[in-house]
Amino acid sequence: KHLEACVADLDVQKNVRRVSGLFETVLLMSATLVGMPVEDMGLDCPVTVRSAFDLRKNRVLTTRSGPNTEEERVKDLVDLVRDNCGRALIICKSSGVRYQGLREPQHLLYARLLAEAGLRVGLQVKSSDVPRLRQSLLDGEVDVVVGLASVREGFDVPGDALSLVVLAQLPWPYMADPILAARIHTDGDQWRIPQAEMELNTRQAVGRLCRTPSDTGIVALLDSRPNAIRRFLRLAQMDINDAVA
Repeated sequence: KHLEACVADLDVQKNVRRVSGLFETVLLMSATLVGMPVEDMGLDCPVTVRSAFDLRKNRVLTTRSGPNTEEERVKDLVDLVRDNCGRALIICKSSGVRYQGLREPQHLLYARLLAEAGLRVGLQVKSSDVPRLRQSLLDGEVDVVVGLASVREGFDVPGDALSLVVLAQLPWPYMADPILAARIHTDGDQWRIPQAEMELNTRQAVGRLCRTPSDTGIVALLDSRPNAIRRFLRLAQMDINDAVA
């Protein structure tokens, strides 16, 4: 047996080609590889196995129209969660990031207003809260979980306990992050790495909804800007005609 861990940034060809040369068969399993050109994977003749998830049938995408103000976002958010009878996950920006001049961090604002609307809210404050919040949603102890970036991974709630995932906005990385700045400097392209991270983050967030082939529900984006809507629909791997505006 041969086990090896490889760290690859955006260009995975070198490591994939090296690993594929060691074995007769190499199996790559990742939903986030979907949509990546074959040449970017470093494989000459890959065999693609179709996913067991029929996402066109299992998911409905919805986006906002109208003013992109925080007041309108919150109103739509409360209506979405109420109409869905809870069972919701809201994914906000990181706790230290204030959005569009808000007086309080976005996740605190959303949690407070949802609670004022009579909903039972589970609020993430730190990464270690995720397992507890996941269990609370599974057990029906809360109607909605308001989470931060870390809920995009490892928040696994299959079945009817979660049927609505809401992205407050597209999850672009924090541009002032010194690690991100160093990667951009090394790469030489100002937008290639941030764009790739946003796309990966979006796919991971959307993936919280369908955890088994029978799961169904709604994925919503609160951002009504046309460019954000187009990116969201493309990354969610559904044609724009399959979306509900």
